[in-house]
Amino acid sequence: MGNVSSISYGGCVLGLCISAAFASLPSNDTKRIYDIYSVLGTFLGPTSTKAKLQFAVEDIRTTKSFATRKVEVWQDFPDENGGGKAARRRTMIQLVDFHVREPATSVLPGMTYSKQPLHPESYRDDPDTLINQHQYLEQTQSSTISKQFHHVFPLFFRYLDIKPITQSMGVAKALGLNSGAKTSQDSLALQERTNAQWFRIKKEEGGEGELTTPGERAAAVAFVMDSALAFLPLTFTHRFFNVVSAVSTLEFALRFFSPPNPNEWVLHEQHTENGGGARTFSTGRLWDRDGRCVASMSQQSIMRARAEKMGVAKL
Repeated sequence: MGNVSSISYGGCVLGLCISAAFASLPSNDTKRIYDIYSVLGTFLGPTSTKAKLQFAVEDIRTTKSFATRKVEVWQDFPDENGGGKAARRRTMIQLVDFHVREPATSVLPGMTYSKQPLHPESYRDDPDTLINQHQYLEQTQSSTISKQFHHVFPLFFRYLDIKPITQSMGVAKALGLNSGAKTSQDSLALQERTNAQWFRIKKEEGGEGELTTPGERAAAVAFVMDSALAFLPLTFTHRFFNVVSAVSTLEFALRFFSPPNPNEWVLHEQHTENGGGARTFSTGRLWDRDGRCVASMSQQSIMRARAEKMGVAKL
């Protein structure tokens, strides 16, 4: 998402790894249901859209309470020297952890709680009453920026229903495509600026597209939550890709606090926390309509300045 070259969007690969991990689990039954709770991973290099993906899943542990899987992604590429022997490259490695669901009697009183969004007052409107992403772009952005957004971020429109939170900086700036736009968050500290929207998986008439298994739902959440975190600090400092020579995720931590259901509206809020040494650290969280935080994704990313465009950050 945000890359128009022949490099796969990281969220696609991340979601496929989660699906592979789920496929290796023992079958769920009424006594043992495996809930995913942690996905820790490293992008070892770009994943090409021109070569098939191979997934290697290793059972690290399977006990009566937990399961851990190591998932590696490999690709074979033709020998650039014409020798005929394919070069094999590993592009991602993940550790995926599952917890067998505990009975309600295992939960201590007062041990069910949830972090709130940075700007909860912005999210009080029912998502069913808000305009969608396409309408927002048509009403607030130029036709050129709207077309660019559809070109750079096409997967948003292909797979998701999105209701943008118009008060958030990421939305007002079209994720940086309109870097000069004035927003209601300009006066806030960098770490308090957000990109936020409600989303759900797009369903066709008759229910086709509904995600029915825990693995499908977790993979879909990973697919969405990977988006934009690497370059959000650019958006929040009124810049775009033209000022960097490299910007991409290095490593990530995706955590699930309860089984998510992206078939229904969920609130996604992202912000950045730290930057330095040509790296940034940003976080996104997901809430259901009851205000319960169901997932969190944090990423450390490379952000290397293009020498002739370094400039001074506008905070």
